[in-house]
Amino acid sequence: MCSSFLKEGPLLRIRTMRSRWGSCTGKGVVTLNTLLVKASPACIDYVLLHELCHTVHHNHGKGFYSLLESILPGWKDRKRELLEQAKCRHFI
Repeated sequence: MCSSFLKEGPLLRIRTMRSRWGSCTGKGVVTLNTLLVKASPACIDYVLLHELCHTVHHNHGKGFYSLLESILPGWKDRKRELLEQAKCRHFI
């Protein structure tokens, strides 16, 4: 699935982040929060795919959400689940 986003594949980093689950730079470097290891696999998939969509659309505009929906239908449910898990487990 990653090949549909990038020709060479993303550089992936994992590090402690205070207030984000992930980020993507303008050069396509995706960083994921170490606390995601406590989340469900479905939520991890959501965060990773969300950040990969930023390699195509660098904002949260209509095109970004259309792409995310086409790749991960039901992403809103996963986002909601992640927020609930974070509250219960005091992730961030």
